[in-house]
Amino acid sequence: MLGEMKTSRLSPRNYFNLYMMVFDELALLESHFIEEQKKGRRMADLYESVQHAGAVIPRLYLLVTVGAAYVKTKEAAVKLILSDLLDMVKGVQQPTRGLFLRYYLLKMMKDILPDKGNEFEGEGGDVNDSIEFILQNMSEMNRLWVRLQHLSTNKDIEQRQMERNELRVTVGENIIRLSSLEGVTFEIYKQIVLPRILEIVVVCKDTLAQQYLMECIIQAFPDEYHLQTLEQLLDTTSNLNVDVDIKNIFISLMDKLSKFAAQSNQGDESMMSMIGGNLDIFRLFKKYTDKIIEEQGRNIEVSKLLELEVAFMNFCIKTYPSNISYVNQILDSCCQILRSSQITNQDTNSMKLLVKLLTIPLDTLSIRVLKMHHYPTLMDYMKFTNKRTVALRICKAVIKDNKILTSARTVDQLLEFIKPLLIDDEQGGHEEPFEFEEGQECVSRLIHMIANKTNADKYYDLLTRFKRVFSKGGKNRQKYTYPALVFALIRLSQFMCFPAENAQEEVKIEVDIDGEQEVEPAPTVQASQLKIFKNLSELINSLQSHQPE
Repeated sequence: MLGEMKTSRLSPRNYFNLYMMVFDELALLESHFIEEQKKGRRMADLYESVQHAGAVIPRLYLLVTVGAAYVKTKEAAVKLILSDLLDMVKGVQQPTRGLFLRYYLLKMMKDILPDKGNEFEGEGGDVNDSIEFILQNMSEMNRLWVRLQHLSTNKDIEQRQMERNELRVTVGENIIRLSSLEGVTFEIYKQIVLPRILEIVVVCKDTLAQQYLMECIIQAFPDEYHLQTLEQLLDTTSNLNVDVDIKNIFISLMDKLSKFAAQSNQGDESMMSMIGGNLDIFRLFKKYTDKIIEEQGRNIEVSKLLELEVAFMNFCIKTYPSNISYVNQILDSCCQILRSSQITNQDTNSMKLLVKLLTIPLDTLSIRVLKMHHYPTLMDYMKFTNKRTVALRICKAVIKDNKILTSARTVDQLLEFIKPLLIDDEQGGHEEPFEFEEGQECVSRLIHMIANKTNADKYYDLLTRFKRVFSKGGKNRQKYTYPALVFALIRLSQFMCFPAENAQEEVKIEVDIDGEQEVEPAPTVQASQLKIFKNLSELINSLQSHQPE
């Protein structure tokens, strides 16, 4: 069966199937070699004897098998066996056969490499020998993998690309093995492992290899290591081929770090500063994302850039959950993208990404998003259904926050943000009945969050601001909003009758959307029972004419 491994007629997929059958048989052979050693046969003799096999491929597979048994029996220093095997497997330079031979070598050695605290560490080798072994093997495997592409003609270049994709896990296995070594501390990773891997990535000058290996680095090593070497990783992206999709590399890194931040016990800026030291992680990501937008913005689809910004927003919210400035900077970048590359209502992917971008901050920032003037600007790029989705999410976030609205400025901003729920779309956007009802019920609940227990004039002023907008919403909306406004006005009337009692029920400082004390000019209207009941009469008469039942 080993003789079949010499073939060059099989596709990588079929060659892999053959490899798996050979692997199972050689596992039995390795057990036989160990049994022979127990009976008194020297492993050095077995190691020497298999080298007399005629064909190169069978000889090297046998040599690796005996070498693994040799290490397990501890009759020779591990580092000497590893070094010898690395030299021997250089004899196979055909890309597919060479890749699988080295993959077999890596698999056979994975559990017996010297590592911190294991039985193979000692005079025969340590974790540094294991690291050097894997890095050398990776360098050679990557070179063979890249060569596979250059063996093709222009006619079968796509076929070769597909075959290389099938073989990529053989190269990535080296990074997996490195990440699993207990002795790879952060210092070793930073000073030895990462620089060597990045050198292999950059030097190969192959788009597929660079893309895949960067993804492997991100997924394999701990998030704590990435945080402390972030600048080194991001800086390497500027040395990659122009065809490498750097955006996807950034998205993978951001997603992984944002999940780490969310799962952390602290999950806030103190955690990130503790791990990242004095490094401003946001500024670093912002610098390189802006660089991508500047250099590649006109050559890639708008949806791809928005996808990058969504990942950046998700990372920012989970890592810096209370920093409005960072969110504003991301929204500003999105505005710049859309100003330079317009999107249409038919671009459904971009529309979905915009919705996601604007809804991500709501869970943590809630009503504070009203301070972000980019929200209405970005919503203007959306079609009605998407605007409505964002407006509804804003409504629900304010309701969930359960804070009384006492500021005229906050109310005006809120009304501007949720305008798609208040006024019919000029372009005739359609809403399903259940969606319409859900939106109006949420708007009606906002009315009951209006209050000012210390100043009736301000209380009345806030309610009239809602009334002015509701009067433009049409009879279908007024069916839901006017009753809520009626009850709110009745509550105001009760407050004016018993101001002292109501003031004692709830004493709240008026706050703006930053959570700080707000100084507002006095309202231009003065509340009175006559004005309240005139408004009540107007609202009830309007409801009666539209909804006589």
